[in-house]
Amino acid sequence: MAIERAHAILEQDERVRAAWLQGSFARGDADAWSDVDCHVAVADADFDTFAGEMHDVLERIAPVIGEIQVPLGVTRLLAATLETTEGLVRFDLAAERVGEASRPRQMQPVVLFDRDSVVDRFVVQPAATPEALRRRVQGLLSTFMFGAMWPVRLAGRGTHGTLLLNAISVVYSLIVPAILVRTRPEEAFREVLHVEHWLAPDDLARVNTLVAELHAAFAGVGEHRMDGDRLAMAHQHLTSMALRELRGACEATGVEWPVRSEAVYRAYYRRELGIDLHS
Repeated sequence: MAIERAHAILEQDERVRAAWLQGSFARGDADAWSDVDCHVAVADADFDTFAGEMHDVLERIAPVIGEIQVPLGVTRLLAATLETTEGLVRFDLAAERVGEASRPRQMQPVVLFDRDSVVDRFVVQPAATPEALRRRVQGLLSTFMFGAMWPVRLAGRGTHGTLLLNAISVVYSLIVPAILVRTRPEEAFREVLHVEHWLAPDDLARVNTLVAELHAAFAGVGEHRMDGDRLAMAHQHLTSMALRELRGACEATGVEWPVRSEAVYRAYYRRELGIDLHS
């Protein structure tokens, strides 16, 4: 198993003073498709050298098929896909200095080894604080209000493939996180490809129904034959749901709802697409 192999390889490296798991393997809800979030604390004097050799460290765990460097402030994160005996595994190796151990963490880790009691210095502070949730909702709301005219612009240009991409993006990057702010606030900060998993069954059913409607509305895109009325109706439902869920997220977090902006966009959709957005 990748975790067992990583444990053995990392423990052989004296520069690594502690190693632990975060994410789903720390929470205990990992499944066959879960990423391995492996974190290490490296002796301060060895950190730069270790950070420059993280690819080689991963290669000793299993062959690297692909990788990307992800900036995370003081942490160096190398996200990779590894070829293991069990198949392909997404493995994220995050390295930090031992001297950074006392900074806030989002969850209690599962410790693989700890030579210097590094983990004892952790300060666990969940991400979903009231202020963090307010900032999250403000970001979602700002993004929606900034981009709410895109359906009209893209439809007017006849770029229907991009219009479909935009519609699906609204579902998973705006609507689903807004739902999670109310129902699973600790999961509202996840990346787009991970948010759907945390919806309650009823909410997932509503989202899937909307996605199915969007899919059907674009059925003629391959033949450049679009049903304008059906497309407008799908965007009526999409935008109405976005407004409802964003308003609910604002109410849950105390963020002020932009009444004037909503009124402007309602008038805009009525004028340009001939649709009335639902409350």
